[in-house]
Amino acid sequence: MQPISFKSDRLLGFDNAHPVPHSGGKYVKPKQEADHWHRTINDEGRPYTFITAEQLLEDFFTEVERICVKQGISTEVVDDKET
Repeated sequence: MQPISFKSDRLLGFDNAHPVPHSGGKYVKPKQEADHWHRTINDEGRPYTFITAEQLLEDFFTEVERICVKQGISTEVVDDKET
């Protein structure tokens, strides 16, 4: 994995802003779901099955931790004081 640029690189994303590109063959009906996630900087999107907001947050932070560990970035919370 390449080092990331904190100013411009997307590390991870979960969204429904656009449909996932069709990955099936000529005779496979394209799915219309728009919920998806981007696992890497160059990932065009993978289908994501939304269940609950709680599950979405759990999945998101699990992936954030995976990426941080892979990049050698600490996941330690330095200050949790509300402002």
